[in-house]
Order: sequence, then C-alpha cells, then structure tokens
Amino acid sequence: GRQGTVRQLLEPQFHFRMAIRLLSAFAVDYQLDPALEFGELFRCWNTGRPYGRTFDPDYVVKGLQRMEIYRQLGRIRPTAR
Repeated sequence: GRQGTVRQLLEPQFHFRMAIRLLSAFAVDYQLDPALEFGELFRCWNTGRPYGRTFDPDYVVKGLQRMEIYRQLGRIRPTAR
C-alpha cells in the first residue's frame, strides 16, 4: 500500500525518502520522539510496533551500538598530510 515499487528501493534517493517517511509515520502513530526514542524506533522498523519483540533479541542493542560508532566516527577529524 505504499507509493513506488520494490525495484525503486534499489535507488538510494527513493529508498532514503521512503525510510524517512516510514520512520516519521512511526513517530507520529506511536507519539515517539525521533530525537530521543531510538530503541523504540528500531523496534518499529523491525516489528512495526515500538514494543514489539524482534526475531533477533539483540537487534535494538546492535542498532544503538552502531549509532554510537557513527557518532564517534563523526567526531574524528582528518589529519593534514
């Protein structure tokens, strides 16, 4: 029931736009703060509900760990040669 085709998901611009729409819909539907409730959004992404049970019990923990890694990588400044 969503706009577009499965094939279009291979196109980064379409894919990321669709991901943002889905996450925004979860945030609105479940009254989640997308700047704070990351665990709940990971569960929504995987199960469709903020308190759903993921197949991989570590799915949310792993997602939160990846977010921290990306946050740390964003703080690294390239060195001049």
